[in-house]
Amino acid sequence: MYDIDDASYAEYRRKRVQRLKKIIPVTILIAILIPLTCSVIFILLYAHSRRQYDELNARYEELLATMESLRENISSVPEEQDVYSVSEVTESERDYDEYADEVYQENSPVDAADDESDVRRVYLTFDDGPSDTVTPEILNILKKNGIKATFFICNYDEKTKPMLKREIDEGHTVAIHGYTHDYDVAYASTDAYMENIQKLADKVYADFGYKAFTTRFLGGSSNTISEKYCDGIM
Repeated sequence: MYDIDDASYAEYRRKRVQRLKKIIPVTILIAILIPLTCSVIFILLYAHSRRQYDELNARYEELLATMESLRENISSVPEEQDVYSVSEVTESERDYDEYADEVYQENSPVDAADDESDVRRVYLTFDDGPSDTVTPEILNILKKNGIKATFFICNYDEKTKPMLKREIDEGHTVAIHGYTHDYDVAYASTDAYMENIQKLADKVYADFGYKAFTTRFLGGSSNTISEKYCDGIM
């Protein structure tokens, strides 16, 4: 009887040792693979973030260079280029001419009384803001050089709201680009387009008491974008 029990116990130990021999290498392999995999993921994420940072930094440097070039060459702009193009929005149910005349004196970037024919001007416009990273840099450069600009804005939140307030407080013109920049939504219909403008204009007025009456079409003032979604908007 004892011999049989001893034999069973010996078999049990043998099988247990065999299982441990299989488990130990697997455990060691897992212990190596987990930190190695995490390291690879971290390196890939870092490389991706670095590329994004480099791209944004390159765009930022390009913007600074462009603005500096404009500032240095503003006096050499030909007189025939002295044009201030404004995209006008009309709607059958509402006459915007009277509304624009009413607020023009409040928000006009140029005083008509001081507009001499021999004065050469370049009008700087910026689309798609406000941004809590790029907009402050632009405003700093404009303020440093005593330049006013027009900002065609999209919807903003509490984080970017101070940037919009600064644009207004520093005498820049705030204009409407659209509550949303999603072409599918903004160009779904004529009514949808007008609502996309009016919704943001109402929000700006409610937050700052500022009447924005100028707009710029999403995707540009040609109909190469809007016609893909809805005919007749332009």
